[in-house]
Amino acid sequence: MYWALIKTQLLLHMSLFLPRKKNKNVGITKTVGLFSTFIYIGILISIGVGFLLNYLAKIILTTKIAWIYFVLVGLMYIFIGFFGSITSAKNFMFDSKDNELLLSMPITSRALLICRISV
Repeated sequence: MYWALIKTQLLLHMSLFLPRKKNKNVGITKTVGLFSTFIYIGILISIGVGFLLNYLAKIILTTKIAWIYFVLVGLMYIFIGFFGSITSAKNFMFDSKDNELLLSMPITSRALLICRISV
């Protein structure tokens, strides 16, 4: 049962990039544009974080207290990961439209919860 639920969750995520209209030329263009925009934004964020960490490293390493650099980087990633995981968990578990339908089926709520968290 878990694999069926996980398969439906993965298909739901993949359907966000597939066209919904019958005119597939517009849908493919939109899909490619959306996908390339996501990649572009990811690259920009990565470059920005890289420049920030490089700037911090140059300043902190000259003062001979390099452990503060690692503490700051660790805290930054914990902060980003914590709030990112809370937001994604809220979206996947509480903003779903099919919770009532899945709970009315012979699926335990535990199986549904594990599937929503794992995908």
